[in-house]
Amino acid sequence: MSTFADFSPAQVRDMYNGKAPADEAAAGMRNATDIYRLVRKEQWAVLMLCNEKDWIPTEGRTYHLVIESFDNSVLTATVYNATRSGGELLVRLLVDDTDFLDKALYLRSCQVRLGENVNSLMVPSRAIYVQNGRKGVVISTEGGEYWTGVEVISDDGKTAYVVPDNAGVLYEGMPVRLF
Repeated sequence: MSTFADFSPAQVRDMYNGKAPADEAAAGMRNATDIYRLVRKEQWAVLMLCNEKDWIPTEGRTYHLVIESFDNSVLTATVYNATRSGGELLVRLLVDDTDFLDKALYLRSCQVRLGENVNSLMVPSRAIYVQNGRKGVVISTEGGEYWTGVEVISDDGKTAYVVPDNAGVLYEGMPVRLF
């Protein structure tokens, strides 16, 4: 975390292409071993090379980060800063969701979407059911009732907007159980 803001867009592109960044401090040391991961269950960073060249990220602004490699997982990310160089836009994001960190730890690259709006489903607030500390809904099918996890985007006490953990399991028009 102490150096994520120092990488240029070209260096991130090199990392994306499999080239590890040079470590000048360790280069002159003999019998040195690089440590690539020191994991603390705290805030972590995303270095995103952005396709939208005209976008001007606002530092401190919070967005929804949809990681398409993990069933469209939705995280909250805050813009730390951004750099334009060589025709590329590098956006540095901070993420506080430590539950997702174990999945992200082994992720080398992926496609993400960043936005203020997230495709969500609307369910009655009474459909939200907590099981083993996780929020979800119970769906009713011909084969029975099944619980599936959701992320609650907003809930006003009457209506909840949710993003399913598994997009193919919960979809528009599916009956849910009320509690």
